[in-house]
Amino acid sequence: MEMSKEERDDFLRDHGAGVLSLAHGSESYAFPVSYGYDPSDELLCVMLGYAPESEKRGWLRETENATFVVHEMYDGLEAASVVLRGALVEVGEDEAAACYDAMSDNAAFTALHESGALLENTEYVVYRLDTDTSVGRRFEHDIEGF
Repeated sequence: MEMSKEERDDFLRDHGAGVLSLAHGSESYAFPVSYGYDPSDELLCVMLGYAPESEKRGWLRETENATFVVHEMYDGLEAASVVLRGALVEVGEDEAAACYDAMSDNAAFTALHESGALLENTEYVVYRLDTDTSVGRRFEHDIEGF
């Protein structure tokens, strides 16, 4: 069952982490990331950390359109997801405040740094997703016996 725009907005506001997929040719690179979402501007922002050995920057340069997926599994066979596609654009100083506000509202930050690099050796960059497409679906079962 397809979600309305309002349902997609609510779903994205209620969650704070998703999976970002980057691509280069026939290869892809996907990883979990915290995000902030402001439905009034349809603004989705992520902050990426670049440790000295990070591969993300190279993947990002090669990716024309990224895919971002937020999903949830419920009890039983029910699930929901929103899939967004578009270009990741580095945020300038003029947009940074809006992204930080969105991230402070609903991003699910973790205490762990995935690469193991020291935080002082990591560069952080904020991006917004210029969304071309946004599709949300709810999956409900109506099969007896499940």
